[in-house]
Amino acid sequence: MADNHMFQVKWFVIRRTDAMAFRLPSQPLAPVTLKPIPAGSSISLICTPSLQPYTCGKISNITGVFSPAAAPGLAVNVSVSLLVVVLKMSGNDDCPGSDGADPARVSQMLWEPRGIASQLSTCSYGSMTLNANKSKVIELALPCSFEVLACDYMATANIARPLADAALNGLLNSFTHTMWVMPYESTSNCAFLGISAIRGRVSWLTPAELGVFKAGTVMQELMHNYGLFHGWREETEYTDGSTFMGMAQSACPSGPELLLLGWATPLAVLNGRLLPEASLSVFNATIPATYLGQSGVVVRILPDWLPGDVYTKNLYLSVRSRAGGDWQLDAEYDNRLSVHTALRVADAGIGGTAGDPQFDLEYLMDQGTLQVLDQYRLVIQARELLDDSRGRRMVVDVCRFRSNATTECRMPPIPTICPPVDGYTVQKDLDCRDNDLEAFANVDAYIASSLCDTSPSGCLGFSFSARLGFAVLKASPVAAEAPGPEPAPPAFPATAVTNAAATEAPLPKATQPSSAPSIPHTACSSAAPKAPPTDTTTPAQSSTSQAAAFASAASSGPRAALATSTQPASPAASAPEAPSEAVAPTTPPLSQAAQPASSTALAQAAEPASSTAFAQAAEPASSTAFA
Repeated sequence: MADNHMFQVKWFVIRRTDAMAFRLPSQPLAPVTLKPIPAGSSISLICTPSLQPYTCGKISNITGVFSPAAAPGLAVNVSVSLLVVVLKMSGNDDCPGSDGADPARVSQMLWEPRGIASQLSTCSYGSMTLNANKSKVIELALPCSFEVLACDYMATANIARPLADAALNGLLNSFTHTMWVMPYESTSNCAFLGISAIRGRVSWLTPAELGVFKAGTVMQELMHNYGLFHGWREETEYTDGSTFMGMAQSACPSGPELLLLGWATPLAVLNGRLLPEASLSVFNATIPATYLGQSGVVVRILPDWLPGDVYTKNLYLSVRSRAGGDWQLDAEYDNRLSVHTALRVADAGIGGTAGDPQFDLEYLMDQGTLQVLDQYRLVIQARELLDDSRGRRMVVDVCRFRSNATTECRMPPIPTICPPVDGYTVQKDLDCRDNDLEAFANVDAYIASSLCDTSPSGCLGFSFSARLGFAVLKASPVAAEAPGPEPAPPAFPATAVTNAAATEAPLPKATQPSSAPSIPHTACSSAAPKAPPTDTTTPAQSSTSQAAAFASAASSGPRAALATSTQPASPAASAPEAPSEAVAPTTPPLSQAAQPASSTALAQAAEPASSTAFAQAAEPASSTAFA
């Protein structure tokens, strides 16, 4: 199936005997049930050729349908031997020649430190490996032809296959997957940056910076081969920037994608029985960031309490942080709770179905915030971000209500929130006035840390108000007790969204209005001494430089808990940690020895001579912005 983003879908088959591809007029139907045959199936059929090369004008006598079976995951314990064929084109008097991509650069992207092979292994927690000894990058010259110039990718591969097989001494079929990189001269006619067969073994890429030279594009096309679809955001395909299945440079798959691939297991699976309506008790769990490991990194919610015609989507809660395989995660998603939805009809959890669940990132939640989802009768609270020797985790509360979220959901109070920032520790600043240097309004924690880093006044830390977007640079942190009793913090109702007073640092005397409320001077302060960041990413490796992050934060306005912390908050600056598991997961852990019944294995299996391997292609956006 090829998606050209004009609401058109193209289907094709790959002939078993020689792996030649042929377009189909439509999706084939099963002979008895007349139901659509899913991608990745093996079938036998008669193709009546049309005038267009490699195209079936009509198909008939469909038999021997063998569809992909259920599996513990789409890509569990797999070793990939990848052949990348970099195409160029010979010229003649009637046709211009064309160079191709640089094979050495393509090979470097695959095998360099933190390259594609390393990234796939890290993101999959070792469940997927790119075998360096059985993979290869070659350059191949094609004769000049109209099909290649017109970027007819299917015809180009059919023309190139026998030439590639000869160059490899007949070993073309020894590779599990093949990527064809189109020549430069054809790219102006290519309506894609990459296109791939869903549950197949082949893909095509352009020699562009956002094509074969973008790690995220290469990994996305390969994962299409395993049955993974694009990431969505707010009902728009490709626009989830937290995953390489959307727009990310190389960030790992999202929480629900990790489950579907079989690379991770859920922390809990909640339904109406496990999430009682209008209960005095609120479900809470401490969700680890996905970089920490494969066990219990996602909370899956099945809102089966909704009427049948209303229950159309499931929900997923996960936490992303810029570490591990997510070392290039954009700041927008860093240390925030991601709330994804998925189409119920195609969302079967681990292993999934042949359909597209449309994993859709609908909400990003900072610590200390609450979201009411009236359509699901749910309240979700991102209570607090924890960062200690166990890694980054988010305490999350979930409540199901009948009619009124405010009166029925008594959410736990939100503790003092200290926005973590790379290079700074978090501690109390009991003397919030005498060591003030400068005050700044309309800033967030990233900008405040930048101002401190570049201050000529000897700044060693800063106090910060997330709600007001107000920062005060400090000459030194003072942790000693200030004279006189400390004022008690004001009382807040249990249903308060945020303990606003407890998160504020006092304003400097010179700028504090006379009518300003009294704020406890033991409030949270992101004060120095500065500490070196734990992430080993160099500025050159990071996809978003710190300066760019500051500019982005300034343009988007203040936002709590945007940056990352290098050390845990002091005990006085954070609430006690919530239980790590309130509800045991209903899905058992994966067996590392389990071998998936994936579409790739299906394509490699011996088939009758009369059968053809059925494949489906998913094409990324024709716009370079959505590659």
